Amino acid sequence: MNTSANNKNIVLAKKLLQKKYRDLEKKYLVEGAKLVREVFSCNQSVDFLVVSENDFDKYTDILDGKKFFTVDERTFSTLTDTVTDQGILAVVNKPSLPLRSPESNALVLDRLQDPSNVGAILRSAAAAGYNDVYMVECADPYSPKCIRAGMSSQFRLNIFSASAEEILAEIKGNCPLICADMDGENVFDCGRFGRHALVLGNEGGGVGEIFRSVCDKTVSLPMSNGVESLNVAVSAGILMYLLTNSQTK
Repeated sequence: MNTSANNKNIVLAKKLLQKKYRDLEKKYLVEGAKLVREVFSCNQSVDFLVVSENDFDKYTDILDGKKFFTVDERTFSTLTDTVTDQGILAVVNKPSLPLRSPESNALVLDRLQDPSNVGAILRSAAAAGYNDVYMVECADPYSPKCIRAGMSSQFRLNIFSASAEEILAEIKGNCPLICADMDGENVFDCGRFGRHALVLGNEGGGVGEIFRSVCDKTVSLPMSNGVESLNVAVSAGILMYLLTNSQTK
């Protein structure tokens, strides 16, 4: 039986396309079969599922024993920002994590505004073992676009949002702070690092002065052929793996 588009749960799901409602309700959307399956395999707290009537038979394994609502295809299309949807989504409760000091290699994202960059960086962070991620005025890591770019990394990381001052209070003195900057020392010449926090800055302006002024080391990637810089998500992935590999040499 189809659920009305005016059902309070369907109305809620539609609202979660907007950041203000994700913040207010402390919930977010995960769309697509692979990511919905990952939500459950990573033991995330799922409020309910929504499935398109045309795709119901494809997802009986996911829906079994779960709270779900079935809607017509037109209604489902209003709940997603993708051009071609997969007919299933989950409304997931945001984790509530009190700000704390890093317990592993950590990543600090300073005012990154592109959700695709943020998602790609989170994906690399999860793969490279940077399990604690601190965000200062960044694009919402739980936006649909960022969730897609992160490819389930949000379910595997400890993500904290706070002011630069609050984050510095937790990190400084706990582990070295390494800032990525084009004027920094060639990362290949920097020697070895133990557990650390890597700071990546805004796509246009780089790392802010509050982090620059207290960092223990500033590193850069060498450029050839007149290339001035790399996309921040590409740089992040390279630096995380290089700095992690330096710990084991």
